[in-house]
Amino acid sequence: MAFERQQEHLPWGVETYNIADLGFIDTKVLGGWLDGNSLSDIMETYLEKVVGDNAFYYYGRQFPLMVKHMDFSSRQPLLVCPDDTVAAQRYDALGKAKFWYVISAREGAYVGIGLRKNMTASSFYYACEDRTVPDYVNRIPVRAGDCFHIAPGIVHYASEGVQLIEVAEASALDFVLCRPLGMPDDELGTADALDFVNLSKSEYSPLEKRDDYKLLSTPEMTVSLIPLGTAVKVNAGDSDSFYIYTCAKGEASLLGGGEMVVVREGESVLVPADCTEFVIEPRREGTVMIEAAPTRREEKDGYIDI
Repeated sequence: MAFERQQEHLPWGVETYNIADLGFIDTKVLGGWLDGNSLSDIMETYLEKVVGDNAFYYYGRQFPLMVKHMDFSSRQPLLVCPDDTVAAQRYDALGKAKFWYVISAREGAYVGIGLRKNMTASSFYYACEDRTVPDYVNRIPVRAGDCFHIAPGIVHYASEGVQLIEVAEASALDFVLCRPLGMPDDELGTADALDFVNLSKSEYSPLEKRDDYKLLSTPEMTVSLIPLGTAVKVNAGDSDSFYIYTCAKGEASLLGGGEMVVVREGESVLVPADCTEFVIEPRREGTVMIEAAPTRREEKDGYIDI
Protein backbone atom coordinates (compact mmCIF):
# COMPACT_ATOMS: atom_id res chain seq x y z
CA MET A 1 0.00 0.00 0.00
CA ALA A 2 1.26 3.44 -0.95
CA PHE A 3 0.18 6.47 1.07
CA GLU A 4 -0.43 10.13 0.35
CA ARG A 5 2.34 11.98 2.13
CA GLN A 6 1.49 14.82 4.55
CA GLN A 7 3.77 17.82 5.04
CA GLU A 8 4.29 19.89 8.15
CA HIS A 9 6.21 23.18 7.86
CA LEU A 10 8.27 24.03 10.92
CA PRO A 11 10.63 26.92 11.76
CA TRP A 12 13.62 24.64 11.08
CA GLY A 13 12.41 22.96 7.90
CA VAL A 14 9.86 20.58 6.42
CA GLU A 15 8.80 17.21 7.78
CA THR A 16 6.93 14.95 5.35
CA TYR A 17 5.06 12.04 6.90
CA ASN A 18 5.16 8.99 4.63
CA ILE A 19 3.28 6.57 6.89
CA ALA A 20 1.93 7.58 10.29
CA ASP A 21 -1.10 7.45 12.58
CA LEU A 22 -0.58 10.12 15.24
CA GLY A 23 -4.05 11.65 15.41
CA PHE A 24 -3.02 15.05 14.07
CA ILE A 25 -1.30 13.15 11.24
CA ASP A 26 -3.15 10.20 9.71
CA THR A 27 -1.82 9.30 6.26
CA LYS A 28 -4.25 8.06 3.61
CA VAL A 29 -3.90 5.23 1.10
CA LEU A 30 -3.04 6.38 -2.41
CA GLY A 31 -4.50 4.15 -5.13
CA GLY A 32 -5.88 0.62 -5.05
CA TRP A 33 -9.17 -0.57 -3.61
CA LEU A 34 -8.51 1.15 -0.27
CA ASP A 35 -7.80 4.51 -1.90
CA GLY A 36 -8.64 7.42 0.42
CA ASN A 37 -8.83 5.34 3.60
CA SER A 38 -6.63 6.60 6.41
CA LEU A 39 -4.21 4.36 8.28
CA SER A 40 -6.41 4.53 11.38
CA ASP A 41 -9.46 3.55 9.24
CA ILE A 42 -7.59 0.49 7.98
CA MET A 43 -6.50 -0.47 11.49
CA GLU A 44 -10.07 -0.11 12.73
CA THR A 45 -11.38 -2.45 10.04
CA TYR A 46 -8.62 -4.95 9.26
CA LEU A 47 -6.51 -4.94 12.44
CA GLU A 48 -4.30 -8.05 12.56
CA LYS A 49 -4.48 -8.51 8.77
CA VAL A 50 -2.47 -5.31 8.50
CA VAL A 51 0.00 -5.63 11.39
CA GLY A 52 -0.11 -9.34 12.28
CA ASP A 53 -1.46 -11.08 15.38
CA ASN A 54 1.54 -10.35 17.61
CA ALA A 55 1.65 -6.61 16.91
CA PHE A 56 -2.13 -6.38 17.28
CA TYR A 57 -2.00 -8.22 20.62
CA TYR A 58 0.65 -5.83 21.95
CA TYR A 59 -0.31 -2.49 20.36
CA GLY A 60 -4.04 -2.85 19.80
CA ARG A 61 -5.36 -0.42 17.18
CA GLN A 62 -2.25 1.77 17.33
CA PHE A 63 -0.11 1.28 14.23
CA PRO A 64 3.29 0.91 15.91
CA LEU A 65 5.77 2.55 13.50
CA MET A 66 6.01 5.78 11.52
CA VAL A 67 8.26 7.00 8.71
CA LYS A 68 8.97 10.57 7.71
CA HIS A 69 11.31 12.54 5.45
CA MET A 70 13.00 15.53 7.14
CA ASP A 71 14.66 18.46 5.34
CA PHE A 72 16.43 20.94 7.63
CA SER A 73 16.78 24.54 6.40
CA SER A 74 18.16 25.57 9.82
CA ARG A 75 19.33 23.77 12.94
CA GLN A 76 16.76 21.61 14.66
CA PRO A 77 15.98 22.21 18.35
CA LEU A 78 17.56 19.79 20.82
CA LEU A 79 15.10 16.94 21.44
CA VAL A 80 14.72 13.92 23.70
CA CYS A 81 12.10 11.15 23.78
CA PRO A 82 10.90 8.88 26.62
CA ASP A 83 10.91 5.09 26.54
CA ASP A 84 7.76 2.98 26.38
CA THR A 85 7.45 2.61 30.16
CA VAL A 86 7.60 6.33 30.93
CA ALA A 87 5.37 7.22 27.97
CA ALA A 88 2.76 4.63 28.94
CA GLN A 89 2.63 5.59 32.61
CA ARG A 90 2.46 9.36 32.03
CA TYR A 91 0.79 9.79 28.65
CA ASP A 92 -0.88 6.45 27.76
CA ALA A 93 1.23 6.46 24.60
CA LEU A 94 4.23 4.80 23.02
CA GLY A 95 7.73 6.02 23.70
CA LYS A 96 10.03 6.84 20.82
CA ALA A 97 13.14 5.07 19.60
CA LYS A 98 14.47 6.38 16.27
CA PHE A 99 16.52 5.29 13.27
CA TRP A 100 18.02 7.98 11.02
CA TYR A 101 19.25 7.47 7.46
CA VAL A 102 21.00 10.48 5.89
CA ILE A 103 19.79 11.00 2.32
CA SER A 104 22.00 14.01 1.65
CA ALA A 105 24.18 16.45 3.56
CA ARG A 106 25.82 19.71 2.55
CA GLU A 107 29.49 20.23 3.26
CA GLY A 108 29.93 20.90 6.97
CA ALA A 109 26.54 19.44 7.93
CA TYR A 110 26.31 17.35 11.09
CA VAL A 111 24.06 15.71 13.65
CA GLY A 112 24.26 16.07 17.43
CA ILE A 113 23.63 12.87 19.40
CA GLY A 114 24.34 12.15 23.07
CA LEU A 115 26.33 14.09 25.64
CA ARG A 116 30.11 14.33 25.33
CA LYS A 117 30.55 14.70 29.11
CA ASN A 118 28.71 13.57 32.23
CA MET A 119 26.30 16.18 33.53
CA THR A 120 24.15 16.62 36.63
CA ALA A 121 20.44 17.30 36.33
CA SER A 122 20.90 20.88 37.52
CA SER A 123 23.84 21.68 35.21
CA PHE A 124 21.94 20.19 32.26
CA TYR A 125 18.78 22.17 33.11
CA TYR A 126 20.61 25.49 33.30
CA ALA A 127 22.54 24.73 30.10
CA CYS A 128 19.17 24.29 28.38
CA GLU A 129 17.91 27.54 29.91
CA ASP A 130 20.87 29.60 28.66
CA ARG A 131 21.02 27.72 25.32
CA THR A 132 24.59 26.51 25.81
CA VAL A 133 23.60 22.82 26.01
CA PRO A 134 24.48 22.09 22.32
CA ASP A 135 28.10 22.74 23.32
CA TYR A 136 27.92 19.59 25.46
CA VAL A 137 26.45 17.35 22.70
CA ASN A 138 28.54 15.14 20.40
CA ARG A 139 28.77 16.79 16.98
CA ILE A 140 29.14 14.17 14.22
CA PRO A 141 29.88 15.17 10.60
CA VAL A 142 27.59 13.29 8.21
CA ARG A 143 27.41 12.29 4.58
CA ALA A 144 24.82 10.53 2.43
CA GLY A 145 24.26 6.94 3.54
CA ASP A 146 25.15 7.40 7.22
CA CYS A 147 22.77 5.70 9.66
CA PHE A 148 22.16 6.29 13.37
CA HIS A 149 20.19 4.70 16.20
CA ILE A 150 18.76 7.18 18.72
CA ALA A 151 17.56 5.38 21.83
CA PRO A 152 15.00 6.91 24.21
CA GLY A 153 16.62 9.32 26.65
CA ILE A 154 19.39 10.34 24.23
CA VAL A 155 19.45 14.05 23.30
CA HIS A 156 19.69 14.74 19.56
CA TYR A 157 19.29 17.24 16.72
CA ALA A 158 20.31 17.76 13.09
CA SER A 159 21.99 20.79 11.52
CA GLU A 160 21.05 22.92 8.55
CA GLY A 161 21.66 21.19 5.23
CA VAL A 162 20.73 17.65 6.31
CA GLN A 163 18.01 15.56 4.68
CA LEU A 164 17.14 12.29 6.34
CA ILE A 165 14.62 9.50 6.67
CA GLU A 166 13.39 8.80 10.19
CA VAL A 167 11.87 5.45 11.16
CA ALA A 168 10.46 5.61 14.68
CA GLU A 169 7.83 4.35 17.04
CA ALA A 170 4.47 5.96 16.33
CA SER A 171 4.61 8.69 18.95
CA ALA A 172 4.41 12.47 19.08
CA LEU A 173 6.48 12.62 22.28
CA ASP A 174 9.43 14.73 21.13
CA PHE A 175 10.37 16.94 24.08
CA VAL A 176 12.04 20.22 23.06
CA LEU A 177 14.92 20.98 25.43
CA CYS A 178 16.55 23.96 23.75
CA ARG A 179 15.78 26.07 20.68
CA PRO A 180 18.38 27.89 18.57
CA LEU A 181 18.43 31.68 18.81
CA GLY A 182 15.88 33.34 16.55
CA MET A 183 13.25 30.60 16.81
CA PRO A 184 9.96 31.12 18.66
CA ASP A 185 10.66 30.93 22.38
CA ASP A 186 7.70 28.70 23.25
CA GLU A 187 7.49 26.72 26.47
CA LEU A 188 10.18 24.05 26.71
CA GLY A 189 9.76 20.47 27.92
CA THR A 190 13.00 20.43 29.91
CA ALA A 191 11.43 20.09 33.36
CA ASP A 192 9.11 17.27 32.24
CA ALA A 193 11.94 15.36 30.57
CA LEU A 194 14.70 15.89 33.10
CA ASP A 195 14.22 12.59 34.93
CA PHE A 196 14.52 10.45 31.77
CA VAL A 197 17.31 12.29 29.91
CA ASN A 198 20.48 10.18 29.74
CA LEU A 199 23.00 12.48 31.45
CA SER A 200 25.98 10.15 31.01
CA LYS A 201 28.81 10.71 28.56
CA SER A 202 28.41 8.66 25.37
CA GLU A 203 30.17 8.32 22.05
CA TYR A 204 28.30 8.09 18.77
CA SER A 205 29.27 7.20 15.22
CA PRO A 206 27.33 5.93 12.17
CA LEU A 207 26.06 2.35 12.37
CA GLU A 208 28.29 -0.18 10.64
CA LYS A 209 26.94 -1.86 7.51
CA ARG A 210 26.67 -5.65 7.81
CA ASP A 211 26.83 -8.47 5.28
CA ASP A 212 23.31 -9.59 6.24
CA TYR A 213 22.08 -5.98 5.70
CA LYS A 214 20.62 -5.77 9.22
CA LEU A 215 21.51 -2.45 10.84
CA LEU A 216 19.35 -2.34 13.93
CA SER A 217 17.59 -4.83 16.17
CA THR A 218 16.07 -3.35 19.34
CA PRO A 219 13.04 -4.20 21.48
CA GLU A 220 11.07 -1.66 19.41
CA MET A 221 12.00 -2.44 15.80
CA THR A 222 14.33 -4.09 13.32
CA VAL A 223 15.83 -2.14 10.41
CA SER A 224 17.79 -3.42 7.43
CA LEU A 225 19.46 -1.57 4.55
CA ILE A 226 19.09 -3.53 1.30
CA PRO A 227 21.04 -2.65 -1.88
CA LEU A 228 19.07 -3.84 -4.91
CA GLY A 229 21.19 -5.10 -7.78
CA THR A 230 18.46 -7.35 -9.16
CA ALA A 231 14.89 -8.26 -8.26
CA VAL A 232 14.48 -9.83 -4.82
CA LYS A 233 11.70 -12.26 -3.97
CA VAL A 234 10.66 -12.03 -0.33
CA ASN A 235 8.94 -14.93 1.38
CA ALA A 236 7.79 -13.62 4.75
CA GLY A 237 6.39 -17.06 5.63
CA ASP A 238 5.12 -17.16 9.20
CA SER A 239 6.83 -13.92 10.29
CA ASP A 240 3.40 -12.61 11.32
CA SER A 241 4.49 -9.02 10.68
CA PHE A 242 4.01 -6.12 8.33
CA TYR A 243 7.00 -4.51 6.59
CA ILE A 244 7.63 -0.92 5.60
CA TYR A 245 9.97 -0.32 2.67
CA THR A 246 11.39 3.15 2.13
CA CYS A 247 13.44 4.02 -0.92
CA ALA A 248 16.66 5.56 0.40
CA LYS A 249 18.21 5.90 -3.04
CA GLY A 250 17.02 5.33 -6.62
CA GLU A 251 13.59 3.86 -7.40
CA ALA A 252 11.93 0.46 -7.01
CA SER A 253 8.67 -1.38 -7.61
CA LEU A 254 6.97 -3.81 -5.23
CA LEU A 255 4.66 -6.49 -6.57
CA GLY A 256 2.52 -8.57 -4.23
CA GLY A 257 -1.07 -9.59 -3.71
CA GLY A 258 -1.85 -8.72 -7.32
CA GLU A 259 -0.83 -5.09 -6.83
CA MET A 260 2.23 -3.17 -8.00
CA VAL A 261 3.49 0.00 -6.29
CA VAL A 262 6.34 2.23 -7.48
CA VAL A 263 8.46 3.71 -4.68
CA ARG A 264 10.66 6.71 -5.48
CA GLU A 265 13.50 8.14 -3.44
CA GLY A 266 12.23 9.27 -0.04
CA GLU A 267 8.88 7.47 -0.38
CA SER A 268 7.54 4.49 1.58
CA VAL A 269 5.19 1.57 1.02
CA LEU A 270 3.48 -0.73 3.53
CA VAL A 271 3.37 -4.49 2.94
CA PRO A 272 0.63 -5.83 5.25
CA ALA A 273 1.11 -8.99 7.31
CA ASP A 274 -1.29 -11.03 5.20
CA CYS A 275 0.89 -10.52 2.08
CA THR A 276 3.50 -13.21 2.70
CA GLU A 277 5.14 -13.26 -0.76
CA PHE A 278 6.20 -10.23 -2.81
CA VAL A 279 8.93 -9.05 -5.16
CA ILE A 280 11.07 -5.91 -4.89
CA GLU A 281 12.61 -4.85 -8.19
CA PRO A 282 15.04 -1.95 -8.78
CA ARG A 283 14.02 0.54 -11.47
CA ARG A 284 17.29 2.46 -11.30
CA GLU A 285 20.88 1.44 -10.83
CA GLY A 286 22.16 1.78 -7.27
CA THR A 287 18.75 1.54 -5.65
CA VAL A 288 18.81 1.08 -1.85
CA MET A 289 15.80 0.19 0.31
CA ILE A 290 15.24 0.57 4.05
CA GLU A 291 13.24 -2.34 5.47
CA ALA A 292 11.57 -1.78 8.86
CA ALA A 293 9.33 -3.99 10.99
CA PRO A 294 8.25 -4.13 14.65
CA THR A 295 10.16 -6.49 16.90
CA ARG A 296 8.11 -9.41 18.12
CA ARG A 297 6.77 -8.75 21.62
CA GLU A 298 6.08 -11.43 24.21
CA GLU A 299 3.85 -9.44 26.54
CA LYS A 300 0.82 -7.23 26.07
CA ASP A 301 1.11 -3.49 26.62
CA GLY A 302 -1.61 -2.83 29.17
CA TYR A 303 -1.37 0.95 28.75
CA ILE A 304 -2.26 1.08 25.06
CA ASP A 305 -6.00 1.25 24.44
CA ILE A 306 -7.57 -1.52 22.40
